[in-house]
Amino acid sequence: MPGQPGESRTHVLNRVVEHFNQLTTGAFGDARRLSSSDKARLNDHMDMVSDLARRFDTADAVKSKAGGVGAACDPQSANTGNTDGANEMYSPVYSDLKAWHEDYNAVFAAAISCGASRIATVRVENTFHQSSQYTVDWEQWHDPVAHVAATPRSNWSGGTHPQDILVTAKNNFYRDAYLDLLERLDTIDAGDGTSLLDKGLVMWAQESGPITHEMDSTPVITAGSVDGYFNTGNYFDLRNENAPEYWDDGSGNTAVQSQRRPGILYNQWLSNILQAMGMSPSEFQRSHQYGWAGYGHAKIDRSEQHPSRLVADANKKIPKVTSGT
Repeated sequence: MPGQPGESRTHVLNRVVEHFNQLTTGAFGDARRLSSSDKARLNDHMDMVSDLARRFDTADAVKSKAGGVGAACDPQSANTGNTDGANEMYSPVYSDLKAWHEDYNAVFAAAISCGASRIATVRVENTFHQSSQYTVDWEQWHDPVAHVAATPRSNWSGGTHPQDILVTAKNNFYRDAYLDLLERLDTIDAGDGTSLLDKGLVMWAQESGPITHEMDSTPVITAGSVDGYFNTGNYFDLRNENAPEYWDDGSGNTAVQSQRRPGILYNQWLSNILQAMGMSPSEFQRSHQYGWAGYGHAKIDRSEQHPSRLVADANKKIPKVTSGT
């Protein structure tokens, strides 16, 4: 039950840490009942719980200083000043945005470690640019950056080229959010000498490929092998370099246009992920009049660049990407 205004409270996570400390000191019986390996794994888990408690206590302290209470239970406490309150991830202060994702990563890692969840997803809607002038909206990002990023540099005279702005933002997300989650999962022992990262898959997907809102040639970054199902440490280009050039997007940028070479269907990649988790195609494949395989319905704009073979093979293991192929 919520406490009364002004009442001093402590998070349940702090109670868990206190209970664990009592267990290891023999308050509930002989502490030697815990084997060295069990104690090591419990210590690792409690380190995560302690970190979560610290993060929530810090959030409460900030909110209390501002005259409020219960910041950790208030999603609006994550909004650090942007007037668009539709999503707490919108923040003009980069350090706050970075901390927001670190907090979420800490929760994800703890939940997966203790079996409370097996899947976590985040829709990244912030630009991840340090400058507050690049906020996710029509005026500051969508039109002046995303939709003109393919403009040839020779035709650009508006200051920093939008492609450079995008690269900076992507690099920031990779460094300050994606890698943070990987490092947390990689330090958690799965109990057999491997880590949670080795057992799982962390995927960073994009809304589009070289052209905004267009899904051809879409990049995907992953980490983790799902217990050896995927081959890691590689760069795979699954586009068909011999395919005819995709239709002209109107940008006039031949360098970008030449990159648009559709390859395997994204549905095949999703099918491979589900099969890595132990599911069979019969559990997720949808019926369709054309008999499409894979997960979901493929979006095929130009049938001549997606022959029937690609559609029929959408449940097969992707060569080289998966082990044993």
